Order: sequence, then structure tokens, then C-alpha cells
Amino acid sequence: MDDNVREMMFLIVEQLKAYVDGNEDALLELTQVLDSGRHDADVVNQAFEMIFRALEPYSREDYPGEPRAERKHVRVPTGPERALLSSPAYTYFFRLSESGRVTPEQFEEIMARAREEGPSLDSEAKAEELATEVLIHWFDEEHGIPFDPGSPQTTH
Repeated sequence: MDDNVREMMFLIVEQLKAYVDGNEDALLELTQVLDSGRHDADVVNQAFEMIFRALEPYSREDYPGEPRAERKHVRVPTGPERALLSSPAYTYFFRLSESGRVTPEQFEEIMARAREEGPSLDSEAKAEELATEVLIHWFDEEHGIPFDPGSPQTTH
């Protein structure tokens, strides 16, 4: 096996282990490393192929075990969206999506607003403020409260 593939396998497996052990940022970090362009796509693909081959004997079909709740799909900001966002804003939005605190529709609206505001979202606080504004708007719509862009935001 090529040393580059072995190194990539080690990196992937270590990040997956860290995630399983409770490091919520491990998958985000792995995504950032894989998207950085520092690693050849063929090496990454070969590493994943080797990992999957190694896991085949332990697949769920062979060892069903106890039924587990299926992990929900997590929408990750795309490459162009990440390029617009500061690291703190990107991390905040990723955690917001991963935690399930927002619906997929709410997350899409938050990301649409984030794309509009782009570089001005330079901190986690600003990202949180944007998400809060969107969620307040959703709450108002669900409860029949008319949206008045001229009213102060402190009315809630």
C-alpha cells in the first residue's frame, strides 16, 4: 500500500474515532482537511475504499446488533458558502445544522441570508444574530404575527 494512502487512512480513522469519542468538531475538521486541496483526490478515494473494504466483514447485514436511531442528514455549507464565511460563522452554522436545532428549511433560509451578508459575518456572534433573526421570523409566521420590518427587534 502507498504511504500516502496509509497516511490518509490514518487521518480519516483518527478523526472518525475522535467524533465517536465525543469530539463534535472532528467531522468538521476532517471535512476541512479533505476540502483543502492538500491531498490528491485519488489518494483520498483509495483510502476510503481501503477503509470500506476493511469494514465489510463487520457490516450491519452480517451483524445487525441492536436497532439504533438513524442519524439524520446534516446539511453542510458548500464550498462556495464556506468561502464567503469566516471560520467562526461557518463553525456556528455547521453546529446549528448538526445539532438539529433548526429544520432543513430554516437552515436553507439562514444560509441564503448568510450568502447575502457574506464577509460581514466575521464572528460567531454575528452568525448567531443572523440565525436568531431568521428563527424569530419563522416563529412569527407560524403564530400568525405579521412581519413589520420597521418595528424594533426588541418587541419579541
